[in-house]
Amino acid sequence: MGTIRNMINALPGRFSFRHRTRNTVQKQAETSDDSGFSSSSQSSLPTAPITKFQKFKLSFRRKKNKKKNQEAYEQTEPEYSVLTDEELTAEIIELKTLSDELALRSKDGYGAVFHTATKEIEKRLTPQIVALMLEKFYAPSFRLPSGIINPSKECFAIATMQALIACPPFIDFVKNGLSYLGDEKPSEHFLKIHTAVRSLVAKIQAGWDLIYCTELIDLLGFARKTEECAESFYRALYDAYLSKAFASPKEIKRWKCLHCGHVKMMEDNHARLQLAPVKGQDSTTNIKMMIQYKRGQEKLELQCTQCDQQRVGSLFTTCVLSKMIMISADLLRKSTLSPDFEDTVDLRYLEEAPGTSEWVRGGVVHFEVTRLTKGHYVAAINHGRHLYLMNDGKSGSLVRNLKVVSEAHGEPRFAIYWRKNWETWQNGAGLNEGFEDSSE
Repeated sequence: MGTIRNMINALPGRFSFRHRTRNTVQKQAETSDDSGFSSSSQSSLPTAPITKFQKFKLSFRRKKNKKKNQEAYEQTEPEYSVLTDEELTAEIIELKTLSDELALRSKDGYGAVFHTATKEIEKRLTPQIVALMLEKFYAPSFRLPSGIINPSKECFAIATMQALIACPPFIDFVKNGLSYLGDEKPSEHFLKIHTAVRSLVAKIQAGWDLIYCTELIDLLGFARKTEECAESFYRALYDAYLSKAFASPKEIKRWKCLHCGHVKMMEDNHARLQLAPVKGQDSTTNIKMMIQYKRGQEKLELQCTQCDQQRVGSLFTTCVLSKMIMISADLLRKSTLSPDFEDTVDLRYLEEAPGTSEWVRGGVVHFEVTRLTKGHYVAAINHGRHLYLMNDGKSGSLVRNLKVVSEAHGEPRFAIYWRKNWETWQNGAGLNEGFEDSSE
């Protein structure tokens, strides 16, 4: 711990370490000869001024040595011994203290010492420590939800992860992910993503101040130098990770020809749930309207085998849903309609469930257009009984409703809902049997 403590103490209080280092290197270059030694000891002898080529050689040599040291550092794996719960607890408290102190010291800029100290802390967060954090470490109930720091253009992933973390089935998967796989052997890529997500959730749960999701972004192959789509990030995370626990929505469609009444059955095992472009009150549309649209209002032109030509027909859709779903508002982007994601919704008519099918909104991802081709993502999450705005590294701020968030930070792009009885729900058993439509 002394090494990390010394690194943090070496950070400036008010001035950027990067700025000071650059000035120091420049002064050394101006007073160094070709061999790299300072010429101050030979000040009594006449020396020729340093040339541009010599400066270039010095700069190249420093960059080469820095790269070699960095590669050697990354290849070094620390050795750990099995610790008792008391020792692990002390280690966690010490690491959190160091991390929070580092977060305070880094407000004026990020330098080499900051990044090295951050990596040292991450290396000490062993799977054993993360497991104990997930099991026993919780931030005080009065503490606002923790933000996730955005070094550069990572808001698309930050907002998505905040919306997911607000869903209890997701947290259960993170804590007990391997048990969801059964006899299936997880891939190395899955395990890397699982480890990164567990570390992220553990820090948020424990109320850390220095939290990043950069490693997860890299594992999913997203470039951190360009603007990315939050929904694309969710789908990439779903394909590589979430699909092991939460099956894709399955749509069973019955198409009925409006001319002859001929019925045609269709299935989509990887359906994308989207709010329907159906206008309601105050130019808004919600999930209830989506259900009505899917239960007979949707029209589709297909080849009718009875009429032997293209005919318009009505679609009656029933869904088989998992414990957690994502509902997109992508169809509304080119319309004048505003999406309205309800706090809770009953999907019994969409699932054709015998009883109620209550779903709770975990989080909603909003997008604010700041320029013609640029923007910023935030998330509005349900935490306890309140709604909080999560904007990058800032702690959650209490908001009244989604309309307030939309007015300040743009329209919602998608929402994540979780099944209220997810702990006792049995994979849709008994649903869609007979497939009788009650809306005819």
